[in-house]
Order: sequence, then C-alpha cells, then structure tokens
Amino acid sequence: MSLLSSQSIDKRDNREKTSISTTPHDSFFKDVFGPGKGHLPSLIPLIDGSLASRIELSSLEYLPGESIAEDLARSTRSDLSASLLISNARIDGGDARIAFIFEHKSFLPHHIHIPLLSLVSALLSRDLREGRKPCPVIPVVLYHGRAPWTLPARLSEALDLSPELAPRLPDFELTLIDLSRFSDETLKEKIAHPEPLVSLSVMKHIFEPPESVLGHFVRLIKTLSPSRDILKRIVDTTLHYISYVKKSHHPQEIRTIFTTFLAEEKMTTVLDLIKEEGIQEGIQMGRDEAITRLLQHSSLSPQQIASILNVDLSRVLSLANSNDSVRDGKTPEP
Repeated sequence: MSLLSSQSIDKRDNREKTSISTTPHDSFFKDVFGPGKGHLPSLIPLIDGSLASRIELSSLEYLPGESIAEDLARSTRSDLSASLLISNARIDGGDARIAFIFEHKSFLPHHIHIPLLSLVSALLSRDLREGRKPCPVIPVVLYHGRAPWTLPARLSEALDLSPELAPRLPDFELTLIDLSRFSDETLKEKIAHPEPLVSLSVMKHIFEPPESVLGHFVRLIKTLSPSRDILKRIVDTTLHYISYVKKSHHPQEIRTIFTTFLAEEKMTTVLDLIKEEGIQEGIQMGRDEAITRLLQHSSLSPQQIASILNVDLSRVLSLANSNDSVRDGKTPEP
C-alpha cells in the first residue's frame, strides 16, 4: 500500500475512532512504543538520576496488560497499560524487581497523579491476588507539550496538603521525561535504535512549523543508517503523524515539503524508496510547487530535478523559464 495514501489514512481514521487514544500524538506513540513493538526499553535511559544506570536493560520484560485491571486501565486512559516493563536492578547493593508504567502526554495533565495512583494500586493488588510479594511500581510520564511542565512532582503537592496531613496519606513522586529538556544530540547519545530515536525527536519538535519539523526529520534520518524495512516504517509512521497534527496543511503539501528537503539534501535512497511506495503520487500542483522550490532554493540542475521528482524534463524547463521571466519582470511564455 502506498505510504500516506488515502486508503491508509482512512484505515488509520477508523482505528482512531475505536481507540482509547483521542490525539494523533497518542496514536503515534503507540505505533512506536506500544505492545509488541519492542522499543519501550529505549525510554529507560531518559529517566533522570542514578536509577536508570542501575537498571539491567537486558532484564526488561513486558507485563501482559490483560492481567492489570483492564477496565481500570481503560477508565484512566493509561497509554501503555498493556506494555508495562519489569526489570532487575541493583538498589543499595541488593537485587530488586521494579515495574515501570509509562504514560504519554502531549498537554499538561493537571490531575495526572490520581489516575496513576489508581494504576499503581491495581498493579500492587494484582501481585497480592496472585500470591506474590508486591513489586515496586514507578509511574513515568513522558511529556512533549507546547507549555513548559509546571506541575508538582509529588501527589501531596498536587493536593496542596498541609504538613500535618501529607505524611498520613499515600504519596509518590512522578518520574518525568520531558523531551524539551533533552538536546537533539543528547537524544542521539542515549537512544541507539533509529526508530525510537526519530520518533521521540520528531515528537519533541512537532509543534514547530511544518517546514521546521520536516527539515529536522530529514536531517536526522540522513545521519542514520537503518535497514530498508526500518527506514520505510520510520518514513511511513512519521509522515502520517506530521500530517495528522498539521491539519492546516494538506497531506500533499506535507509530501511536497518532505520531498523537497530530501532533494536538497541529495538523499536519493529515501527518494527512491518513497517513489516506489507512491508517496509522490498526487496532483500536478504539488509537483509544480516542489519543482519551483528546488529551482529557487537548491543547486540541482533541471535534469537532476526531473529525475528526482520523476517528471518530464520539459515541465521543469517550462517552470524554470517562468521563474526567470518573473524575476526579469517579463510575462512568462505560454
């Protein structure tokens, strides 16, 4: 199926109507980090402090979501309630088993502590019900919203409890992964696999103008060397995500901007891939915009542009003539 085709968009729309998630950010996050994807451990190195360094990443295991009070998870909308991680760690010189529950947010969730407390309680109760010693549960929030994170770290602070009441009620501190606090280079240092790296980096920049986020996307994948299958998956899921978020831009316009950046960076491998997959299928106006942009902003010759965009050389030369005439103040030849 063609990447970014109308059929694939319709299928994605149908999935979103029946999904717990209500935003394209949630859907994209699940596409990359959800059950069966295998990328959730990539988030562990982003946890602040010394805890992440004590986790044995090779010991990370997924916990089945159906055993974690599924109705409760649905009501609290935990984005990854079906993909919890449990791991071995060295804490204070001893072995420990720790469970992580990840919650993704693209906006400030002002009451996030309450649903997380419910999920932690459900996990602890499950261990007791199944005859096991309760495993410590660490709720982790991954955030990439427009507004700076300003919420209290502790539940007691969120409830504004007095010093007398705070010690008498259940309390915990959120473990926050705020993507805005990581530079692009730091993300590359901490995340080895290209798919979660690209996904998190694009999520970090997603609220920037389309040209900015697409330019960043192209420059990032240029520095990576994923296999063809991984590259196809990265391009497919990421372009869908950007197209859904940037509602003010038609998907064809997103494709045009993306293709233009690829051409400017001379990324022929990706251009060949998306030509094969049909990303460049679209109206002539979109191709004309791409041709004009390349003529004006790149050093490519008309012959190279025609080859890259898979259009007739005569069309490129015609637009080149029109652009030259406009610059010279002349009426373009018909």
